[in-house]
Amino acid sequence: MKQSSVFSSTPFSGHTKSSLEKNHISSERQIYQRLLDKASSFSRTPTGKPTNNACGPITINLDEIKDNHYSLLRQCNLSPILPRNRIQRIDDASTNNQTVSIPSSDTSDSKTRAWLESIAESPYLSDNWLNNLTSSYQAKKNGRERDYELARANIRFWEKQRASAEKERIDNLEQRLACLLRTPPILEDPYLVPQPIPIELPYKPVKVKEPKVPALPVLTAPQLAEIEAALRTGSPDEVLVDKFRLVITRRELMTLTGTNWLSDMVINFYLQLLQHRSQHQTNLPRIAVLSTFFYAKLTAPIGGGYSGVRRWTRQSKLFDQDIVLIPIHDRGMHWCLSCIDLRVKTITYYDSMGSGNMKCLEQLMDYLKNESLDKRNVELPDPDSWKLVNTEDTVPQQYNGSDCGVFLCTFGEFISRDASFTFSQDDMPGIRKRMIYEILTQQLITTNFKLIDDDK
Repeated sequence: MKQSSVFSSTPFSGHTKSSLEKNHISSERQIYQRLLDKASSFSRTPTGKPTNNACGPITINLDEIKDNHYSLLRQCNLSPILPRNRIQRIDDASTNNQTVSIPSSDTSDSKTRAWLESIAESPYLSDNWLNNLTSSYQAKKNGRERDYELARANIRFWEKQRASAEKERIDNLEQRLACLLRTPPILEDPYLVPQPIPIELPYKPVKVKEPKVPALPVLTAPQLAEIEAALRTGSPDEVLVDKFRLVITRRELMTLTGTNWLSDMVINFYLQLLQHRSQHQTNLPRIAVLSTFFYAKLTAPIGGGYSGVRRWTRQSKLFDQDIVLIPIHDRGMHWCLSCIDLRVKTITYYDSMGSGNMKCLEQLMDYLKNESLDKRNVELPDPDSWKLVNTEDTVPQQYNGSDCGVFLCTFGEFISRDASFTFSQDDMPGIRKRMIYEILTQQLITTNFKLIDDDK
């Protein structure tokens, strides 16, 4: 049998229905259209009238190359073009090719054209079918999204309506309840007289009285006038007070005004007032004070140490006192106070700037040991039991750079009468004026102490 033509395609084996559905519809349509055109061209007679003899067989070689685009042809059936009984399948065992013999007839041409015309009108073969399908699904999706947003808006609206109605209902109930509570009953039942319920506490409440903080002394108008008169007129070198072998001039006293730094003479004189008050008021602790130059001499690199201050306490008898106050001029620019409390065996460092000075405390501890050996000929009993305390910021603090001397004197005044600190930076202007008056009049207003004229 004479072969008219031969063409190849991809193999038709090894594919399932699910794999076909994954292929692009447009590619399937184009391949199918080319196959139909090819089959239609072979179904026609080349010249003149069709002959009674069948046309030569058509051999279709199906390659074994697996391609998704051409594997769609496996499911195609040529029966719409030619009747199944006119197709002859020839299997060649020696090759992988399959040969299909399609006889020609007069009726096949007309049927093929009719079938092609009928399927040409199918919407699935239209070029716009996929675009129309995509647009349709997109429109449906947009419609569903609009419906979803509308439903959400309706839910929010009705939630607000429900909350508003609920609030209005509760307000009405509360208003009605309030009216019922205010309205007395129309008829009182004499048998239902309410009785008070006794309340018995498990304990009797005790009123705790907060301790009153004693106010700082305030100078009167005559006292302020006396201060102004003493400072306003006269020479700066005029002696205003001469006591305790200390001379206070107007220049010295002026250091207590404004924000001036206090002089050594003013600090020493004020501490002497504290010491003499403790000697005359027996209800106060016995105190001894050391000069502002004591610590500087004790720590001097030349001529310092205990031997340099050994004779400074011949008349004080430190170990017969309760408290020893020692002014400290830290680094020559800041006044602090050290307190030796022999009653509780502590050495405390008071700094209005919140700093500590352990070196100073240790040096004073060594001084006490040497003082005990020198004055009592015995070692200091149980020196390990002594405590060295830095108060740091647990005491009143200054907020400027000029009131450290006033803080030193005020610390000493409160400690000398075992009083808690009840002053602050805000009290410094008043304390300065009070110290001027107390030095001028040689008295301490806090305990109404006035120095007797024959005291030296």
